[in-house]
Amino acid sequence: MKIMMLSTLYPPQFLGGAEKSVTLIANGLVARGHEVTALTLHNKTTETDTLQDGVLVLRRPLRNLYWPFPSDDRRSTLAKMTFHMMDSLNVLMARTVDEAMRRYQPDIVLSNQLACFSALSWKAIHESGAAILHTFRDFYLLCPKSKMFRDGKPCMTQCGDCRVLAYPRKWMSHHVDGVTGVSQYMIDKHAAYGLFQNALFLPSILSAVRVPPVASSRALAAPAAVRNFGYIGRVEQEKGIDLLLDGLLTLPTGQWKLLIAGTGPEAYMDHLRNRCAGLPVEFLGFVPDTQFYSAVDVVVVPSIWAEPLPRTVLEGFGHGLTVIASDRGGIPEVLKNGETGYLVDLDKPEEMASTLARAVSHPLEGRNFGETGRQVVLQRTEATVASDYEAASLKVIEHAKSRRASPIPLRRSA
Repeated sequence: MKIMMLSTLYPPQFLGGAEKSVTLIANGLVARGHEVTALTLHNKTTETDTLQDGVLVLRRPLRNLYWPFPSDDRRSTLAKMTFHMMDSLNVLMARTVDEAMRRYQPDIVLSNQLACFSALSWKAIHESGAAILHTFRDFYLLCPKSKMFRDGKPCMTQCGDCRVLAYPRKWMSHHVDGVTGVSQYMIDKHAAYGLFQNALFLPSILSAVRVPPVASSRALAAPAAVRNFGYIGRVEQEKGIDLLLDGLLTLPTGQWKLLIAGTGPEAYMDHLRNRCAGLPVEFLGFVPDTQFYSAVDVVVVPSIWAEPLPRTVLEGFGHGLTVIASDRGGIPEVLKNGETGYLVDLDKPEEMASTLARAVSHPLEGRNFGETGRQVVLQRTEATVASDYEAASLKVIEHAKSRRASPIPLRRSA
């Protein structure tokens, strides 16, 4: 098949785990003999085409008011509102997608991150004759910020202004032929809002993970007197780092150290640095994943917002490490409390403290969980996930043919 990946960012540009997941899918599909292109954006005015690991990467300029990565809270409310209004139905970006479709003529487009491309791009793809399979990796279709998180807490339902801004995206979703997600939670969440009336709803496809040949050296060594807890990812309020600190501060300082890898908005980074002054906390900035995972005993994913399914959980499994995570979003679908790690109910603040304490006092229990988690992700290789997307693509192409031949909506589940 001729397959096009549609993704806002593509390595070496990274914002989170989605870019890594998309890359592994693309590489796996190339290895299975498919012709793969990746249409992505960059913060430049020029167009560039490069070959990366057999994938032809088409980098195109963003045609909107500003480049939004990383997010800049200093922009005016008017500027942000105008950006999001343009982003819902961006004719210029739809034209960019249309040009790529005419030139490369893929059989199917695997739509991933849609932010900045605009939902109008789906219309351009549909009119080209290609099928569309969309993967839910964030809440972009329901929330302009893609997080459904406001005023320090997750949104239980769509906010009024989000509903207005997202309506064109909901309407454009009727062009999509098939959907899946990184978790069943994400599929059910979007289905509840009535999106994708013509789409074939497929089961979730768990992301691929490059698992090292052996578990982390710290996971295999005798437990150290000081347990190294680690957080890796965007350093933002919704990630729950303050709640993690609240829990750690209930433990004797001689028993723990916290390593924070990544960066985020400067105001929040300053807040954390001030709060952590004098504590056994080290800010690593951006570091290679392998460096981080080789330095920690316990990976903590304390997300306040409903994470679709963070790669850090899967990567922690892959290194055989103890994983502690919140019970929100798609996380409970892979992290089984007392089997592959520890789930924490963030509505009960005492649970974070007690779980961290247990990870200190029962290191061998956590090690057993880590090994069980490692067996789970050993099955999620590039080849396996690429095979899943290949099978899903074939189903969606057939569904696309059927719906084009019938004027009646054909939404159903596979």
